[in-house]
Amino acid sequence: MRTRGLLEGLGAGLAFGSASIFIRYLILFDVNIYAIAFFRLLIATGILSLIILVISRYGNVAIPRIDLKTLMYIVSMGIVIGLHFIFFISAVRDTYIVNATVLVNTTPILTLILGALLFKVSISKWDIQIVMVAFLGGVLLALQDLHLTGSLIGDIEAVLAAFFQALYLNIGKKIRSSTHILLIMAIVYLAAIPIIALASVIEGINLLQFSYTPTVILLMFAVGAIPTAIGHTLYISSLKGLKSFETATLGLLEPLSASILAYILFFESPGIISIVGAGLVLASIFMISYRERG
Repeated sequence: MRTRGLLEGLGAGLAFGSASIFIRYLILFDVNIYAIAFFRLLIATGILSLIILVISRYGNVAIPRIDLKTLMYIVSMGIVIGLHFIFFISAVRDTYIVNATVLVNTTPILTLILGALLFKVSISKWDIQIVMVAFLGGVLLALQDLHLTGSLIGDIEAVLAAFFQALYLNIGKKIRSSTHILLIMAIVYLAAIPIIALASVIEGINLLQFSYTPTVILLMFAVGAIPTAIGHTLYISSLKGLKSFETATLGLLEPLSASILAYILFFESPGIISIVGAGLVLASIFMISYRERG
């Protein structure tokens, strides 16, 4: 179970790296943040619903019913992740991608704190060491670029996104084993959609008003499928075998995979400090893998 959780967490971290790239491209095409969040969730819901339909009808897989208490937890996860998406996409718009991805990855520390304070998750010195090594690695990954002055608002938005993601993970840990992961995530995304729509109404922004070019549609599908339908589903699925802060720590692969994508797409070569940071991130993953021995 733990090995499966590790593999799912690793897959999620790698998938997350594509999110900021797709979002930045969509923003360059003048797509507003609420449209990105709305269609990202709508596409992910459609993909998961189709998979559920196929496996339940043709795969002889029984999808268990959800009791009211579990449903309330799942809906609360949707509300929280909706807020996370709003603030993360805003951060990508308002500050440098590297600032947004590093600051949103304060999630392991916030997850550990919230888990201990609100959800009675036991922590040890080993747990704290894992989080600190991972976070230091995430900071070093971007240190050579953090001297660039980004928007303070964007940095604050990234930290708020990290807070909501930490809350989301701790709630998810409570109900992960209660029902099928695909059903959980389909309801989570569905519950998040009205939050995005309400926020756009409050802001007075029409989330349907943008150019529906083939490129934009392809980018929308990509951000809905890769980091959302695949990445976030693996993220929550990994909670069955891992603690919530461990899943969050594996999410630190996001700045690492984002750096690789930036090198491939934009020929941005990492410096020695970034390479050391990547090594620390990988070291923290190794520490998680051998946590029980530690």
